[in-house]
Amino acid sequence: MKNAIKLFLFAAVLLVPAIAFAQGSGSTEPSPRPSGNEGIREESNFAVTRSTSGGVVGIKNGILTVKTDKNKEISVALVKETKFKIGKKIVDVNELDEKFFKEGRKVKITYQPYQGKKTDFDKIALVVTFEDDKTPKEKPKLG
Repeated sequence: MKNAIKLFLFAAVLLVPAIAFAQGSGSTEPSPRPSGNEGIREESNFAVTRSTSGGVVGIKNGILTVKTDKNKEISVALVKETKFKIGKKIVDVNELDEKFFKEGRKVKITYQPYQGKKTDFDKIALVVTFEDDKTPKEKPKLG
């Protein structure tokens, strides 16, 4: 009985480092910078990302303003590395026109906080996902 307990404890001690090693953490590439290297620390390979959703308020000079579902306005910088999606399909930025940024259009934004010099925004958009346009199509009239 004592040998079984010793064997169990020995196995448990050996498993602890293996379990700890297996515990990973999600990471993303360091975020893009609107200008220069200020604002986002690069000491780590890990980047904190957050997401929010809401309706478009407007876009001006590459800064998208959204009114979140919690009724708060946020401004995010759109940079060349920002990816755009319609539903699950990734689209090229050149395929987008002003109708995508129409006031009230529902979007989900995955962003990284920006802590650089004081600017008109405090977030950098990594992914902007537009909801599929679900406006009902007019049915053809019969007869």
